[in-house]
Amino acid sequence: MKYDFTSIIDRRGKDATAVDAAGKRVWGFEPGAPMDGFDFIPMWVADMNFKTCPAITEAIIRRAQHPLFGYFQPKDVYYDSIIRWQEERNHVTGLSRENIGYENGVHGFISSAIDVLTQPGDKIFLHRPYYVGFIGDIIGKGRRPVYSDLKKDEHGFWRMDYEDMERQIRKNHVRLAIFCSPHNPCGRVWTREEIEKAMDVFQKNDCLVISDEIWSDLTYTGHSHVPTQMVSDWAREHVLAAYAPSKTFNLAGLIGSYHIIYNQALNEKITRFSENTHYNEMNVFSEHALIAAYSSEGQEWTDELRSVLEDNCRTAVDFMKEHFEGVDVSMPEGTYMLFLDCTDFCRRTGRTIDQVLRAGWNVGVGWQTGRAFGGECHIRVNLALPKARLMEALERMRKYVFTNEETAAYTYEATKAEPDKGAVEATTNHASVNTRAIKNTISETSQADRIMNVDSGADEMGQAKAADKTTDATGGTDESVQNREAAGSDADPEDFTADWIYNEEGLLMVSDDRNRDLTVEAVKKLLGDHPVEECHLAAFVNGDIVGNRDMQEAQNYGRILQNSGLTITELFTEEECVKLRQIGIF
Repeated sequence: MKYDFTSIIDRRGKDATAVDAAGKRVWGFEPGAPMDGFDFIPMWVADMNFKTCPAITEAIIRRAQHPLFGYFQPKDVYYDSIIRWQEERNHVTGLSRENIGYENGVHGFISSAIDVLTQPGDKIFLHRPYYVGFIGDIIGKGRRPVYSDLKKDEHGFWRMDYEDMERQIRKNHVRLAIFCSPHNPCGRVWTREEIEKAMDVFQKNDCLVISDEIWSDLTYTGHSHVPTQMVSDWAREHVLAAYAPSKTFNLAGLIGSYHIIYNQALNEKITRFSENTHYNEMNVFSEHALIAAYSSEGQEWTDELRSVLEDNCRTAVDFMKEHFEGVDVSMPEGTYMLFLDCTDFCRRTGRTIDQVLRAGWNVGVGWQTGRAFGGECHIRVNLALPKARLMEALERMRKYVFTNEETAAYTYEATKAEPDKGAVEATTNHASVNTRAIKNTISETSQADRIMNVDSGADEMGQAKAADKTTDATGGTDESVQNREAAGSDADPEDFTADWIYNEEGLLMVSDDRNRDLTVEAVKKLLGDHPVEECHLAAFVNGDIVGNRDMQEAQNYGRILQNSGLTITELFTEEECVKLRQIGIF
């Protein structure tokens, strides 16, 4: 090959979260640090361990040699480079400079679009599994996510369920969706037909679409990216697309994305909003980096990169299928991520997904919890690293993690001896609940597993307790509730640990470690001087919103209230408030 994808580069101390965050808390889903005797192999956050395209480095150095860095406006060649890249790589037609807008990252664009197109408390649609950043974008703006699950077919390919999509959109009165194409973390490169069907659903329900297409350059043999805006006239006018060179060329640290919006009115609204923040300004180096990336040399480098990544993915999938019994994995069609389903492995071995994660971290396999991405018993694995490091990581997984041999014993024992509280927190969400929310002092991995894998029909004790707690139309509680409140009124909040259970109506409530319901008085103690009516009790949410699997959303409900400025009665519907009152929340 002409370019270098084999050198192993020491990134420690060189502005690399992928390496320097191991064992620390930055976003909330970082891998743990390895045990002595093992070096750390970064396989989590979505950047690559390859040198970037030489043309980019040369362009930045060339610009840095000019000693002035004042205010500037993007050059014509910046826009021309984007248009040429989109035309040649994605077969886009009719794209002009007026349709393109600079963005300080895809997240900045999504956040701006959410602000412009929705109101606090609104619901936003996305598929699950999802990219964890979408949840932060939605929750951080005081909105609520609504999911439709992708489903695996008989060949192991993730598919959209169009009927369920429409059902969820109609049921929740959704007017904005976030679409990921190609899909992270599942690795699907949606076909034109699939995208057309999805857009038909959104069109039928008058739902605007944000399409994150940051992975569009990284597709594999037999699969080509189809820009969402190109599948229909409706999509061209109602889809807001986000792109960036950062994933393709490993430029996340430079910051520099862009949107494509053909609808003039929508484009003006988004652009005006982002400009008014005065934060959405281009960095001069990111301008020169994009121009160099979207050059003929950048095209050549990208083609070689795709070949390397596809080989890495094929090697890893074949290795895992041969050696990792009980792990469900499929060859991705694009991206450089694998999404391992460890359900059967955990069931067969009796190990929890947290133990599997920690076993890998102990031996330097820096992979990432899949729960943050909506996968109950999944692990996300980044394969954008030199082949030699990939093979080393796979061998460590085989020898120390996905095995019943004695070599695995000490790694699993380490998970029992020192539970990873950070990992438990990460499985709920990278943006943790406000500290005034219920204090979760979970101290055992097994208890964390109950929290994250709870099922609405599994906790008979919780159902029995819930059935025992009723309220009449005037708000009066029965004798058992009054007795429990009397007992709880003198309870020290520090004595309580949080556990999440479902009652027969699908409502979530909190139980302490002595299997007694936390009473309203105990909740007040836990909240301190914070008003109950403005509480951040994430778990007290109607089951129609949270669902049996949405523990991450439940934990984040406090963020919705906090950032929207709404009280519970303002946020929930009248019917939902009735159910909340029935279990004595307010």
